Amino acid sequence: MVFSSFRLFVFLQIALILAVGSLLVWLLMSTDLVMSTALVGVVLVLQVAALVRYVEATNRRLARFLLALRHSDYSQSFTGGDKGASFEDLAETMDGVLEQFRDTRSDREEQAIFLRTLVQHVPVALVAIRPAGEVTQFNNAARRLLGVSQPHKIQTCRLLGDDFIDAVLAIEPGQQTALSASREGERLQLNLSATLLRQRGRDEKLVCIQDLSDELEARELDAVQKLMRVLTHEVMNSITPITSLAETAAQDVSALREELGTREELDDVLAAVETIGRRGSGLTRFVNSYRRMTRIPEPEISTCSVVRLLGRTSQLMADEAAARGVAMSVDVDPETLEINADEELVEQALINLVRNALDATVGREEPAVGLSGRVGRSGQVVIAVVDNGVGLTDDARRNLFVPFFTTKKEGSGVGMSVVRQIMRLHRGTVGVESEAGVGTTSSLRF
Repeated sequence: MVFSSFRLFVFLQIALILAVGSLLVWLLMSTDLVMSTALVGVVLVLQVAALVRYVEATNRRLARFLLALRHSDYSQSFTGGDKGASFEDLAETMDGVLEQFRDTRSDREEQAIFLRTLVQHVPVALVAIRPAGEVTQFNNAARRLLGVSQPHKIQTCRLLGDDFIDAVLAIEPGQQTALSASREGERLQLNLSATLLRQRGRDEKLVCIQDLSDELEARELDAVQKLMRVLTHEVMNSITPITSLAETAAQDVSALREELGTREELDDVLAAVETIGRRGSGLTRFVNSYRRMTRIPEPEISTCSVVRLLGRTSQLMADEAAARGVAMSVDVDPETLEINADEELVEQALINLVRNALDATVGREEPAVGLSGRVGRSGQVVIAVVDNGVGLTDDARRNLFVPFFTTKKEGSGVGMSVVRQIMRLHRGTVGVESEAGVGTTSSLRF
């Protein structure tokens, strides 16, 4: 329709130009009418100018249309004016094309925003790097895991150590690898996988970093709790009647001694029965201590002031620390620092950590235990208990959270397990850094 109207107008203009031109030639060749010849010549010039103007107007619109497409400027409009029906048809067609491009771009932008938001908030750490280590994509989970906001090079992400950086650079697309790492005393079990991306003609490696620590820890705690429930139930079923019978037998032997008088055989029997009773009672208390791990209540979450929490813990442990000659201190930065937690449960965890710290400072010169609160590099609130004690051996560090494991002669081996379970209920973690002969730092991360 547009091109038919255009051709028709051009053909008519050319036909008129030819007719007027022929008339002008006839006037020049066959007559002496000067004024008429001049008038026809002016008409011919005006017709040629009108044709050129008409054609150039179309070209100008086409040029402006193509320029708008080139620069993605879809706000242009070509309708309006008095150029005739053919120009209006062409303008409407151009506007329709621009509107379709505008809708397509809007859909792509919405899709890009959706995908970008999805990548940023997916709970798995995603890092896109180029062969030289340049970071092009870095989502929120990666920021929390690596403790940096937007690194330019993966080599600057040293929170998890050089082994982590080497593993990220070495992994090939399509591969998976497992890696153990330490983050401020917290042991992490990481799974790395990679895939190849091509963006703007350049190859990039997208590395997916999954922290399996929470899942493995949850399964471990669940298995331990189930085992302990079964063991405590079976042990208590056996110990209770033994203890009861031992007490009854001790009473009978004592009554028999009063009737028969003191005899060596009865004294031996009485001593044996009392020993059985004492050991049974001691074993009952021992088993009951493990029941605490399976009976920790669900936390009642509220906003807690870290200054108040650490101050109250320090006051509760002040007498015990003074009796051992240990200096205690509290440092919170900023003082307005708060956590969302069950204050009583966290306080119990801190008491366990402080008691361990006090035990570790025995025999040290100028023993000291410090409680601190701060915001960690990963954005979490970190509450730490620091001592200048003897530190932990490698074996003790490996088995620190294993139930029943203890380095104390009279310890039950449940203190650190209880601490870890309390932090699990708060969706937090506990980590321990220790150096033999220097001291230990136990950290709670919320």
